[in-house]
Amino acid sequence: MFPHGQSFINRCIVGWCPTTIRVTGEHCMRIAELDVERWGPGKGGCKSNWYDFVADLVDPKDVAYGEIVYRTVIANVGYLPKAFEVESGGTRVHIHEIYTP
Repeated sequence: MFPHGQSFINRCIVGWCPTTIRVTGEHCMRIAELDVERWGPGKGGCKSNWYDFVADLVDPKDVAYGEIVYRTVIANVGYLPKAFEVESGGTRVHIHEIYTP
């Protein structure tokens, strides 16, 4: 949760979380490296990937500002490009990916 205020985070590692960042009040953030880990498809006939249901940024009032630099991987597999999901808002947050070949 990011309430009213500001944050500077050098590196944050998040694994298996359905909501990575939820902004609840006007918030200015700078996340220099956000490492997000997703699960791959399950066993036993599960057809969807777990990460199909993830929201990395939820900002329903569109009051977030700043920058997020992220890298996403699938657990135990490797790089998953362009996997950052914005559920709502985030129009004033510059979001870009660290390229990891």
